[in-house]
Amino acid sequence: MQKRAHFEEPLNKIIVKTKDRIAIVGIGNRMRGDDGVGPALIDSLKNVLPEERFSLFDCGETPENWIIPIVNAKPKIVFIVDSVDFGATPGSIKIFEPTELGPSGISTHSMSLDIFVNYLKEELGVTIFLIGIQPKSLRLGDRISNPVSKAIDKLTGYFKA
Repeated sequence: MQKRAHFEEPLNKIIVKTKDRIAIVGIGNRMRGDDGVGPALIDSLKNVLPEERFSLFDCGETPENWIIPIVNAKPKIVFIVDSVDFGATPGSIKIFEPTELGPSGISTHSMSLDIFVNYLKEELGVTIFLIGIQPKSLRLGDRISNPVSKAIDKLTGYFKA
């Protein structure tokens, strides 16, 4: 029997078992290889998820510029998807709590992401999760690597469920 990945059970509980409005926020730079994983996931989810339940946001490198549209969507749950180096095999997926963010936190966008998360929590009182995907390459001009592309496919399947 294959062991389930450590992110699957929380995602299943949150996505499938709740009927709350969900915002999915993709963060990253499409020009820097696997750093573009957040926007790539948003592309994968467009025209697949019901708009009455899901709001999708491709925030690029500046999620703080998207606060008003996210607030206007009135989600109860926010998933932030970003490339995060947590020392795992490329393409690994891990769910982080917002308390793991911060000025010395886990994201390459840590300072702005910390402010962004705190504002959304105060303004909306939402539940926020950061879905981190372990990158293989963040070099300028690289494409998304095969392991990270597979992670995008896996996450797309979970959100579609």
